[in-house]
Amino acid sequence: MTERLNTIEETHHNNLGRIAFEFTSINASISTLQNEINRHYALVQRIEPIEEADQSEASDSSQRSFSKKFGT
Repeated sequence: MTERLNTIEETHHNNLGRIAFEFTSINASISTLQNEINRHYALVQRIEPIEEADQSEASDSSQRSFSKKFGT
């Protein structure tokens, strides 16, 4: 009876250890994904103002060109 109880406790302990390892692995994956998302977001935030400035310059240039052609 004691041997069976010891086997059950050992199995239980091993299962808990495996589950804890899986949680640690999942948490590491989540942290990696969060870091990648944050880096991507920061990169996009840096690029958007440049694109907006380029679009504004292109719009200003086309308005000047239109004004020169049609005298408006």
